[in-house]
Amino acid sequence: MKMTQVELAKQLGMDPGQLCLMKKKGMPITDAENARIWLQRNRMRSKKQSPKTAPQEIPMASGSSGNPLLARQRARDAEEGCYKVMTEAITRGIPIEIKTAAQAWRDAQKAVSEAERQLFDYETKNRTTVGLDEINEVFARHLGGLRQLIDSLPASLAGKCNPADPDLARQVLEDGVAQIFVQIEKAEGAFS
Repeated sequence: MKMTQVELAKQLGMDPGQLCLMKKKGMPITDAENARIWLQRNRMRSKKQSPKTAPQEIPMASGSSGNPLLARQRARDAEEGCYKVMTEAITRGIPIEIKTAAQAWRDAQKAVSEAERQLFDYETKNRTTVGLDEINEVFARHLGGLRQLIDSLPASLAGKCNPADPDLARQVLEDGVAQIFVQIEKAEGAFS
């Protein structure tokens, strides 16, 4: 018994007008499985061709008006959508549909990687991301000077703290400074 177009539209979750439009575009209407496969392939094909869902096409060169953060989000959304389509294809168990969906998901993963690279390049260029070497240099410059000041503190304060015995005062202050640095070294492991 042949299925009517109304029944087919109902099985595919679309109204008969949509089914008629898809039929004109080449969708087979002989059975629901062939129609689903055709719809799946054409959804993926249109996603690949659509500039709205291809964030890797947003230029990141200087003077670009593209938003790399938005491009990364669109790439992630596309990847998530492709993953859902692939899991649905696996559930239906149609090999050609699974293969097509898996390829679309791999392409979407590549687009996410490219969008993340472009975002990193953009952030580095615009100084919203600072490299670890630069951070270490700043810390060494500022904290190194601070360390020298703290190390010289006992000698400069000893005479003022205990004019009768500046050597004793210097020794007590040096012990205090040493304790500070012991605590700092212990804390370094806590922050890594």
